[in-house]
Amino acid sequence: MSNGSAAVTGAPSGAPVVARKVLGVFAMLVGCFALWGLLNNMTDNLVPAFQRIFTMDQSRAGLVQVAFYGAYAVLAIFASVLAEEFSYHLMFMLNRLRFKIHQPNAILEELKAKFPLAYEMSGIAAKVIEQEEGLKVNQDERGHLASYFGVFLEENNIGQRRPFRIAVICGTGRVTARLISVQVKKIVDSQVQIKTMSDSAVTPEILESYDVILSTVELPFKSPKPVIRIREIFDEKELKQKLEKARYWDQVDIPVLDDNQYIMSSLLDENKVFFFEKGRSYEDALEEMIEILTDEGYIDEGFGERLSEREEKGTMVYDNGVAIPHGIQKANDRMLLAMGIFEEPAGFKGHEVRIIFFMALPEQSDADDMLMIRVYDELLEIARNTDMLDAIAQTQNYQDLLRVLYKK
Repeated sequence: MSNGSAAVTGAPSGAPVVARKVLGVFAMLVGCFALWGLLNNMTDNLVPAFQRIFTMDQSRAGLVQVAFYGAYAVLAIFASVLAEEFSYHLMFMLNRLRFKIHQPNAILEELKAKFPLAYEMSGIAAKVIEQEEGLKVNQDERGHLASYFGVFLEENNIGQRRPFRIAVICGTGRVTARLISVQVKKIVDSQVQIKTMSDSAVTPEILESYDVILSTVELPFKSPKPVIRIREIFDEKELKQKLEKARYWDQVDIPVLDDNQYIMSSLLDENKVFFFEKGRSYEDALEEMIEILTDEGYIDEGFGERLSEREEKGTMVYDNGVAIPHGIQKANDRMLLAMGIFEEPAGFKGHEVRIIFFMALPEQSDADDMLMIRVYDELLEIARNTDMLDAIAQTQNYQDLLRVLYKK
């Protein structure tokens, strides 16, 4: 018979409050709270400084703290809505899988083609569900997951994207300028801002605030932004492709505003395309690419080591003979894309690698994620196109490769 005091089950007497294996994580968490407190206290001291430096009155200076603390509320609401929506979707999907209720996905093939990155994300989620819940996710359910991820990526892009501004310069009168503006509005989304102006009134300083210039005349000065020469009546499909490229003009080294639809081609040049003769191994080829790209300053010295650690956790070689080694680089704030093409396939971990798409993403960048997502989409699209892969594998120099990439 037990006495009046009930035994408390749990950690044995003398056990540490924090287990040794999570001690490092616990220390970082405590450090984060300490830094958080420091930042909170800094705002009180910085507000008077901002008020003096920017000559703000008391009410405007107080908005600094409103923005600081208001961010927590805004981000918390966004995170909670996102978690709630995903949990709601996931709960019904798991129940369908448990009770073997099949829900066909009529747009599965369209999802694969239009949102390749979202579809790859759904594949990772499907593996996690299989490991954690022991449920096999079929292709239709994976398509439903891809729909969710696609919506998230697109909404995130819209949220990050500042309004795209187009200047329309015309030398033949207002009516022609309005005609061009009407045509442009048909091929851009509603957030794009379009401004018409006369060629006699425009200056480089005015154009500095725009993203791309559409002009029917030759400008008498060097434009600070890309210029697309057009006629009063133009091919709308062709112009749409060029405008899409102009969105990434300030994030690539070689702006491309021609008929080639692949954004990734504007990230490539002769120094970033490698051709490997027969007998070269995948490891040897990758090591050579890393060494040369490091010497050229495209990636930092520690990139190769980080890439090796990433490869140990999971292979970056995919089907159809494609490898996409990727990691974070600390050399600069630009995304790097390089390619390696084997004369004959190189064996690696049960795969035959023909083409390497080498990606190095900046650790910190002021640019948004639109370019990265667009390039990932293009790479995944090419990786599933066996005809395109065959054509790339047969190229022997940079110019041959460009000709293949021009044939989308």
